Amino acid sequence: MIKTGHGCGAETGIAPQRCQRGRQALVRDCGEYVAHDRVASRTRSSRPSASKRHGHVRDVLVQVRINAHTCPRGKLEEYPALPEAGATSGALPGPAFAEAIAQVACAVGKDDTLPVLTGIQLRHDQEDGTLTLAATDRYRFAVRTIAWKNCDLTADCTALAPGKPLLDAVKAVADDTTIDLALPDAAGVNGLFTLRTDHSTTTLRGLEGDLPKYQSLFPTEFNHTATVEIAALKDAVQRVALVAAKESPLRLTFAADDTLVLEAGTSDDAQAVDNVDTNLDGDELTVAFNPAFLLDGLNTLTAESVDFHFTTSTKPAVLRGHGSDEQALRYLLMPIRVS
Repeated sequence: MIKTGHGCGAETGIAPQRCQRGRQALVRDCGEYVAHDRVASRTRSSRPSASKRHGHVRDVLVQVRINAHTCPRGKLEEYPALPEAGATSGALPGPAFAEAIAQVACAVGKDDTLPVLTGIQLRHDQEDGTLTLAATDRYRFAVRTIAWKNCDLTADCTALAPGKPLLDAVKAVADDTTIDLALPDAAGVNGLFTLRTDHSTTTLRGLEGDLPKYQSLFPTEFNHTATVEIAALKDAVQRVALVAAKESPLRLTFAADDTLVLEAGTSDDAQAVDNVDTNLDGDELTVAFNPAFLLDGLNTLTAESVDFHFTTSTKPAVLRGHGSDEQALRYLLMPIRVS
């Protein structure tokens, strides 16, 4: 829907989210128009920056310099009513919130038959004044905490947002200084998330259910810790993984001489071996991971080096940026058993 008024224009949509954005426009006639989304989106994405839109009785005309597109108009009375946005729960720094969402989004599940795992969980901690984001697809768990700029909530609460729509919504406002966030009310009456900035409002319908309790999954004591430069490790993983069949394990041996040996393939197939420097605290061990999942974790860390924390080679490993604080990303990765 395109709504025009003196001084600005706004576009809104719903399916399953609502997004409203204000844009400065030269308005000749005020009104509301419904343009078919598929045609309007293609027209919008292909036009140069200098463009005009005109509403006619039957159609919406998009004029771009000497070119023009006409989009069929829909019936305004058939356009669904937009949901009412909830009260603001608190304000978050825009760039930091966008970075945190992008970091945990790498672990969002893609199996639509398990809708809970396609979401990102947002948990408010009243005592610490923080918002913790979490996502999992059963094979890894990403958790990141961010501090509120200010918060109006008075008790702990947890809600589950659709992962991909939330990521897209936050990307669109990542450059805004502040994002006002409204979480679904405690009673779950509206079930809506709302993100507001000075120029836009986006509302997402939440998911039902809860993610597994991740606190008990993350070990607090470790027998082995290894520090590796992320850039060198990513390059080595990509080289070695070239010979690995889809979802075949990548074997990592953290040796006592502070060398990390990476191996993939079998004796009956192509094989690859590479190594990088590491700093190992603990006994030598060998562990195997899905190379794509390992790369996802490395790509989301913002530090120059990664700390691998292990209890044993068959238990989940925890990846963290070297020297990071308690609020930084924690990436729990399940190993693959190999004979």
